[in-house]
Amino acid sequence: MTAIATQIPEELVQIGDSVEAFCRVEVIGRHEVNYPLLSDPRNTYRLDGRYVDEVIAQIKEVRMASAKAGFYNVSVPEDLGGAGFGMLAYYYLIERI
Repeated sequence: MTAIATQIPEELVQIGDSVEAFCRVEVIGRHEVNYPLLSDPRNTYRLDGRYVDEVIAQIKEVRMASAKAGFYNVSVPEDLGGAGFGMLAYYYLIERI
């Protein structure tokens, strides 16, 4: 069920299913493997409040995997190389995540 008061295109629903599966593997899976790094602020952040290099590497890896899977630009217009779903995709997929 969506909080958006419009019909969600079936193709976007299928992308949402894929995004959920991606999150289970790439995001939750990474968090489980890297639990000590990501669950303890003393390991996650430097003394100046910035992420440690290992966390930055994890973020980059998820972002790159997302781009490779085609999720990173799903809202971008087709003429710019995206899937062309616009802001509807952005809001719908954030809700699914």
